[in-house]
Amino acid sequence: MGHCWYAAEVTEDKWELYNTNDDFSQSQDLAEKFPDKLKELQQLFLAEAEKYNVLPLDDRRVERFVPTLAGRPFTHVGPHFSDRSIPA
Repeated sequence: MGHCWYAAEVTEDKWELYNTNDDFSQSQDLAEKFPDKLKELQQLFLAEAEKYNVLPLDDRRVERFVPTLAGRPFTHVGPHFSDRSIPA
């Protein structure tokens, strides 16, 4: 696979591996016990993400919902928004 710069970012994240057939609550991370399976699933994930054009992944949370942090204009107007709800 010829991944771009974002492949390194995704694979550098902490990945977890669970067998939900035996561990529904996901309490036992099997990533260290089965590194080959983890690597196989990472490669499959990246191939599918590339196939469906969802890369680069954006794992920001709060920043995506605050327009000024996300680099978008604030466009919410109406009776449910006061002057205090508009970010500076």
